[in-house]
Amino acid sequence: MLEEFYQSVYPSLFYQWIALNQSTYKKDHIHFEVSYKDSLSYILLFQMNQVIGKIVIWNNNIVEQSIQDIYGNQIFYLHFEITNLLQASHLFLQFYESLIYHNKQKIYQIALCCTGGLSSSIFVEEIQEVCKMENTPLRLTAISLMQLENNHSHFDAIYLAPQAAYKESYLMLKTHKPIYCIDATDYATKNFRNILQLIKEQMIKTDTK
Repeated sequence: MLEEFYQSVYPSLFYQWIALNQSTYKKDHIHFEVSYKDSLSYILLFQMNQVIGKIVIWNNNIVEQSIQDIYGNQIFYLHFEITNLLQASHLFLQFYESLIYHNKQKIYQIALCCTGGLSSSIFVEEIQEVCKMENTPLRLTAISLMQLENNHSHFDAIYLAPQAAYKESYLMLKTHKPIYCIDATDYATKNFRNILQLIKEQMIKTDTK
């Protein structure tokens, strides 16, 4: 009987424990709010500049924790059953640490440029899906050579499709941005993971210069 009683009050106690720590959230520049509360669940939001965290505490002791970036990509998801408050608080702290970590993580804005923008548009749609699956902090945008000349200031780096590689020297002088040429074989075979690995390595080198 005592165990059943504790099971019935865990959701409410866990919610109250989270809500009572609002001063900590403010110190970490997190806007906390109770989005929804009824007899079935509590929905709690943790908003930061780059990420939004969400916790749903169901009255059947199931908890869902998730984090999305500002583009709507899910970068964290965990659900669990509350067995005791120590376990629940430990898992909350892992969620909280992940929230702060991902908010600090820079999202690099990458232009992927081809002559007309058509082939790069299809390429970017597919490579962005790989970024989502692997939680890679890159935001790729397909752009034509003509568009790039007026919009290069929005990007951290510019990557040229093989058919636009001949413009590398000109664009370096025009944009004063890091310019890289994508390997023709990687581009033609859609070796996305190899391309993304190179981009990540090059962005780290750029930041340390």
